[in-house]
Amino acid sequence: MYCDLNTDKGYARFAFVILLIGLSAWQSMIQLLSMMSDSIGVVYALTFMILGVGTLYGGLTINYSYIPWYFVWAYYTSVPALTYRALIFNDLYCCKYTATCEEFQRAMLGLYTPVNLDGGQDMSTATCPSQLQESGTDNPTNMGPAYLAYMNIGQPTKYRALIAMAMMITLYRILAMLVLWAREWSQQNLKEENRHQILEKFSQLERHYVDQDGADRKLRSRS
Repeated sequence: MYCDLNTDKGYARFAFVILLIGLSAWQSMIQLLSMMSDSIGVVYALTFMILGVGTLYGGLTINYSYIPWYFVWAYYTSVPALTYRALIFNDLYCCKYTATCEEFQRAMLGLYTPVNLDGGQDMSTATCPSQLQESGTDNPTNMGPAYLAYMNIGQPTKYRALIAMAMMITLYRILAMLVLWAREWSQQNLKEENRHQILEKFSQLERHYVDQDGADRKLRSRS
């Protein structure tokens, strides 16, 4: 079954806001990864690894119930996962994805007339989801919440995702600044250490030449 996107003003505005926040959070994460290494290959590898894990275990490709425990962190912390779950909830929860039993049959099974099963049960009722059965075959029902429940995407998701990604923007940028400061401090200490080592080498060479010059003068005076 196909339906248009939810074009109501409130939902459209939220979709625009969540996309901007999600993009900013993703850029903040890339900034943090860029501060961690000077190698563009390492940054690309980490970025695509995080993107792949977050997309696969973000709750859409694989249902939350089937995510291995060691990848559950991706469900809650992946920026792409939080973004698309919020967008899906915003679009499906209310109120565009409506259908009747007949429409559901036509879309999913291609049935146009009721068919009796061996047990005498009407196919039009047997093939309808429980939400449609409760509302009656002729009454359209919003199927969005049923899909969201099946995917374990609960009602607070979009607001929780919005707050979480706003916090991630701040956290990732602060961490990026701290990593940059730590690397600069380490490099500065390394430069100072190298400078002291070079000065020590020059001092040793100077003492060596002074001692050598003194030894040469003694030999010339004896001769």
